[in-house]
Amino acid sequence: MQNGDENFFVFSLSPTYAIFRTARWSMYSSGGVGASWKQVRFFQPKNTCTEDYGCYAQVASQTSGQPALNAGAGVTYRFHRNGGFELFVEARYLEMFTPQRTFPGFNSA
Repeated sequence: MQNGDENFFVFSLSPTYAIFRTARWSMYSSGGVGASWKQVRFFQPKNTCTEDYGCYAQVASQTSGQPALNAGAGVTYRFHRNGGFELFVEARYLEMFTPQRTFPGFNSA
């Protein structure tokens, strides 16, 4: 039996632009650039247990960093005209440029 874990981080600078705003409703767009970093590790059982990975030994790992672009748009609704609580719905597109011939092996993801 094998085991594994992954770490995935994305950092992005995405300014938000208000398109339409009233006392209760607003619409906005957002987009920007950033970077992502991923690490995947695979483990397999071993005879002794340590504090590093428990009873598993790391047998393979892959790490890469790549640039990213994102864009999105959303709508907000404020329940009270002067209140600070808003409910929002947003759609976002994220494009990560993975180097060719590396895990997962695509030109972009």
